[in-house]
Amino acid sequence: MTRKKTIIMASICVCMASLFHVRALARPQGYPEGMDFEYISGTIVSSANRYFVDELPREITSRDVDFSNAYIIYAFTNIFELETNDFEDLKKELEKGLCFIELPVYIGEGRVVAGIQRVEPATKEELALMADPEGYAAKVGTWDVASIGYEPPGSQ
Repeated sequence: MTRKKTIIMASICVCMASLFHVRALARPQGYPEGMDFEYISGTIVSSANRYFVDELPREITSRDVDFSNAYIIYAFTNIFELETNDFEDLKKELEKGLCFIELPVYIGEGRVVAGIQRVEPATKEELALMADPEGYAAKVGTWDVASIGYEPPGSQ
């Protein structure tokens, strides 16, 4: 009987672990294609813990990052000039313009706010000023954390 209980408990643990793993790696609904959520989550965690080490009530972890809290902001596309009202067509047109994602990460009573956007090509002048222009050029078209800030309790 004890062996049977152990097997059942082990099975439940494996099932729960796989559910949490799938949730963390699944592409949240409504996000643009091509986002590497693991990379973005890791960048948010490492940046926040490095820049706000003295302000955060504790270190944040990838478990604190919940992509369902994000706001997707589209700019520079006048949807009223489009000749369609189909949702998928509108979404494709919106994604051609500037798309910015603001992701709050709640920690205690405060929050870390990350700005995520697609890396745009730089001019020759901008590339000349960069420490790693080849690395930047390799990121063009991918999604990355563009800004990060901390809003302490009472500042929202």
